[in-house]
Parts: sequence; structure tokens; C-alpha cells
Amino acid sequence: MAPTCGTALPRHGNENHFLATFHGSPYGLSVSFIRTYTLVEVPLSWSNAQRFCRTEYTDLATAENKEEMQELVDAGRRWYGGHLWIGLYDDIHSWRWSVDEEDRSPVSFTNWRNGKPGGLPCVLTHKGQWEDRRCDIKLFFVCQTGEC
Repeated sequence: MAPTCGTALPRHGNENHFLATFHGSPYGLSVSFIRTYTLVEVPLSWSNAQRFCRTEYTDLATAENKEEMQELVDAGRRWYGGHLWIGLYDDIHSWRWSVDEEDRSPVSFTNWRNGKPGGLPCVLTHKGQWEDRRCDIKLFFVCQTGEC
């Protein structure tokens, strides 16, 4: 049975929720966890989107492999097909997921639109591919709740 993470989700009127269940096998162990993704249809800068997600949910959305990214894209497409902030950013040393700021290991899965980033610090997804952009651009974004 998969553990359930997070709490009841607030509704602010500009959000759509969807569940994604992921299964992994780190170190040969079978592990399942549930992340609830929430599309927030309020345009904010990356840092304000991060602040909102950390206040109301867990953090901006993460996708640590191709399957998770596809799940996020497929679910998000139900409501919105445009550019969305996700929790990836350049901390000068390497790319990091916002939710894992304590973890100094580099991001292992990447999905850059042109094969590599262009030198800007914040990341959006568009049709499942990542693009780095200036952080002050105001976009809709995806938050996540739960990380087990």
C-alpha cells in the first residue's frame, strides 16, 4: 500500500489538482509515493511561485525522470497547454530542484528543449520540454504536495 503524503488541498479558485503515483526501486527496494500536482493559474515570477507553493503546498513541481515528467505534462495538459514554471533552477554550481535544496547532488534527469540550457537561472516546461528563462517573467505554475 502506498503511503499518502501531504494534507487536504486548499482551493483558491485558480487551481486544478491532479494526483500522480510513482513507483521506484532505489537500492532494490520497491517504493511508492503519491505526489499531488496543482496547476495554479495565477501568473507569478519564479520566486513568487516558489513562495506560494511553499506556503500553500510543499514546493514547485519536480520531475526526476522521464516517466514523472510525462505524467506531469499529461495531467497538466488537461487544463493548460502553455508555459509553466517548475521547481528547477540554476544555483550557480549546478541545476537543482527547489524541493531538494539541502541535497547538493546534481540533477540526473534533464529534458532541455534544445539539448542544453541557455544560461538563464529559472526553468519552465512547455509540452514536456524544459527551457531556462529569466526568473522575473510571470507565468502560471505547478505546485506539488507530498514527497515520500
